[in-house]
Amino acid sequence: MAAHKVQQTRQRALALIAKQDRTVAEVRRHLTRFADVATVETVIVDLVRMRLVDDRAFARRWIERRLGKPFGNGKFAEELSKKGVEESIVTDILEEFGEQLESGWAAVNLLHRQAHRYSNLDEEKARRRMYGLLARRGFDNDTTVEAVDQVLKEIQQNEIQRD
Repeated sequence: MAAHKVQQTRQRALALIAKQDRTVAEVRRHLTRFADVATVETVIVDLVRMRLVDDRAFARRWIERRLGKPFGNGKFAEELSKKGVEESIVTDILEEFGEQLESGWAAVNLLHRQAHRYSNLDEEKARRRMYGLLARRGFDNDTTVEAVDQVLKEIQQNEIQRD
């Protein structure tokens, strides 16, 4: 393996991670377009050793940046997996942020912001649409049921008060 090729591949990797935080899989996928597998693996090993690429730290920072967004564990796990983070790391990080991610407040808050869409629908149709929204956002079934029940009750109470 030519030292020149390793150095060139390392420079590509450093330029890539300087622009944006990346997982090992993302860096590997990018570099394999320009270099052979052995060269890429040599560079990856160096980057991991120097902690310039760290999937666990990436996953932690990635979730921290998204804590205020209304998503459940399922959505976070899916997105991290797509980025190439190993399942064991995803599980550990989701456990670490467990209470913050599945407290239910995010699901209720999302439904509150969307309540105007459901207030004029019959209850069954509103319930199905709310379930669908929360399922697409990766909320677990228990959180979804509790949030939908709570928000539907609030919508019904508001309608009674308006009459």
